[in-house]
Amino acid sequence: MPVTVVLDNGAGKVKAGFAGEATPRCEATNGMARSRTVGASRTLIADQIDTCNDPSGLQYRRALERGCLVNWDTEAQVWGRLLGSEVLKV
Repeated sequence: MPVTVVLDNGAGKVKAGFAGEATPRCEATNGMARSRTVGASRTLIADQIDTCNDPSGLQYRRALERGCLVNWDTEAQVWGRLLGSEVLKV
């Protein structure tokens, strides 16, 4: 039986889940962040940002600004993470 994925792509948060479920399975920041710490540079995508202990040391890159898509590459990585094998497993 085919499954329908529901994606609410807001500017600040993106919610993802399956049709027929009462709540989304995942709610995450819609963007990417890179650590500003010297020597510990790593990139966090979507739900990984929400698990960061010290968000003050992150440099953010959002896909949407003022309701308009301005960075397609960032949006594609967010969707890839949420729909991929680690979150929704679609």
